[in-house]
Amino acid sequence: MIARLLFVVALVLSTGCASFNRPFGSVIGFTKPSNEADVREALALAAEDFAAGRTERALDRAVACRDATGLPSELRNEVELRVEEYAERRIQDLSGDDGDPDDLEDLLSLNLPRQLAVRAGVRGAELLIADDEDYDAYELLKKVDTKFPNHHERQRAGELLAQAGLRLADDTWSFFGFFRTSDDGAEILEYLVVNYPSERRCDEAYVKLSELYADKREWELARERSEDLLLYQPDSPLALRAEARVPHYRLRGLKSPEYDRRELLSARGELETWLERHAEQTGEADELEESVRIDYADCLARLARSDLSIAHFYTRIGERYGAVLHAERALEEAHTTGNTDLVTEASAAADLARALPTDSEREE
Repeated sequence: MIARLLFVVALVLSTGCASFNRPFGSVIGFTKPSNEADVREALALAAEDFAAGRTERALDRAVACRDATGLPSELRNEVELRVEEYAERRIQDLSGDDGDPDDLEDLLSLNLPRQLAVRAGVRGAELLIADDEDYDAYELLKKVDTKFPNHHERQRAGELLAQAGLRLADDTWSFFGFFRTSDDGAEILEYLVVNYPSERRCDEAYVKLSELYADKREWELARERSEDLLLYQPDSPLALRAEARVPHYRLRGLKSPEYDRRELLSARGELETWLERHAEQTGEADELEESVRIDYADCLARLARSDLSIAHFYTRIGERYGAVLHAERALEEAHTTGNTDLVTEASAAADLARALPTDSEREE
């Protein structure tokens, strides 16, 4: 994408802004028809060009006839029929492996029938992807979607978006740490999952987005995309791993056990659910189980330290009930982790809490 931007800048500087204001006739090499006689002559010349295989020039002549005024309705209908006929052949000519995607994109601006215009845009995107111009293909497909919502080529467009986005997402190129190609991939994949939720490779897109956000330590986004996979693609073979990553990313996003106990409890429930469902399974579940148990131990240890922090607070202010409650819960959680140091610390906290006087003892 960067190279393409630099090319466009260089082109603008070299040609000058005046080139964008040239009269239509000087661009296509003939004067625009302005009346009925001109149009009939232009259509006859267009037919000759078309018969000789000069489809681009034939289409230019026919399109130029649209702006003529005072035409009878049958002649205006003839103009539109010729535009459609020449455009269809032009699309065919440009759709080969050596076709020009920019010329196909230009056809979108000709007010062609919906099916023809969509076909031109999607084929242009295919050619751009074949040339490794993935981001340009994405922009072209976005243009098609904007002009023709819910078009008939959506299945193919979704496949192309997945191909382009996943390829760019795996590209490690960056410009001194900025303008990362993988960021372009993430943009495409986000567009895909929002606008093409039924595309069969959306599950791959959700996984890749989770990984990209995790690489940037954007843990909440990473977790949300894994949750989206489970919500929208629950039958995907990738759902098993996504289910394990949701609590993992939740834990990674927590900074203070004292203030995130609700999130810790959510992670604990998610981890216990995963283990209940999949602990006895073989294959990928067996491979994932170790990492899930590591996260579970980490979660329990954080819960224990959260309870220890609260128990120490109640011990300092002499509130026996709260101190005992949280110290004993911390001890139970510590035992579950198997961490002997944490068990020792929690046992000491529980002993201190139990040694505090009760309310009745204070009154005496």
